[in-house]
Amino acid sequence: NPPQSTPKSPKAGPIQSRISQVQDAFDSCDAVISPSRYLLDQMIHGGFNLPQGRHIPNGTPDPWAKAGEVVAPPSMPPLAPTPARPLRFLHIGPLVNHPGTDVLVAAARHLDPAQATLDIYGPTDMFPAYTGPLVEAAKSIPALTFKGPLPMDQVHQEMARSDALLHGARWAENAPLTLLEARANHLPVIAPRIGGIPEQIIDGENG
Repeated sequence: NPPQSTPKSPKAGPIQSRISQVQDAFDSCDAVISPSRYLLDQMIHGGFNLPQGRHIPNGTPDPWAKAGEVVAPPSMPPLAPTPARPLRFLHIGPLVNHPGTDVLVAAARHLDPAQATLDIYGPTDMFPAYTGPLVEAAKSIPALTFKGPLPMDQVHQEMARSDALLHGARWAENAPLTLLEARANHLPVIAPRIGGIPEQIIDGENG
């Protein structure tokens, strides 16, 4: 009997086509630049032939430095509430599944508002089927507040008044810009140790 061929997934054709398009794009380049080593490694492990891979991290200006001034980041302060106010945790980003907004909401249930609070910034009307139940749940969580979108010109001020940025990623991310902005504001980051995040956040130094 002739060998039976393995049935192909209906998605195999489009996936293979996409892989070929990506490789064709690489073949037309002299170099591939990535803001994280993680992404370069994933491309190589995925079987892509890179012409020349270079890791160049993203940069952002220090919002509190004067023109031409180099400011050394201070050591990370211990996170603890003070008699004057509780700890302020901050989350900024799209309120969708992959950043784990629901994980942050679940964690906020365990916060004593006298000890710590969490402000979540992001549009709640983009994916109402996802965010609607979370916004409703927040009504019974005293330590949690959904603040809505945060204008870009207010990001630095909001980070300056916070004690730590929470970044809940469900799967590997490349080089999240929110983490870069937090570093520029000397704001400690609490995030999972996956993808390119550990390249930006060093435990005990800046998160």
